[in-house]
Amino acid sequence: CVAVIDDADLLKNITPDFEKIKQLPERGFLLTAKDSSGEYDYLYRGFFPKLDIPEDPVTGSANTLLAPYWSEKLDKTSLNAYQASARGGELSLEVIDKRVLISGNAVTVITGEINLGESI
Repeated sequence: CVAVIDDADLLKNITPDFEKIKQLPERGFLLTAKDSSGEYDYLYRGFFPKLDIPEDPVTGSANTLLAPYWSEKLDKTSLNAYQASARGGELSLEVIDKRVLISGNAVTVITGEINLGESI
């Protein structure tokens, strides 16, 4: 579920009602607005309380919906976005045909090894 609003300050300062968001049929709720400061093309926040993630700090996958929307709206294929969560995160995006290339800084939170077993 995505809502586009005109007020970037409201997006930054809104306190979501997580219980109402849980009632949506979708798995989460994205809120987005054009960045009025001009530093970024758009801002967004992602709320997924159904998945026990009240607010995702940086939701890269959200931009598979948001980048094409803002690309068309702003008539550009290279975009810069900011997820305005408490931690915050900057993403660079490139919309190419039906693909969205996403880049930005990341932090490794887990490493491991998977044993796929023997081939049959």
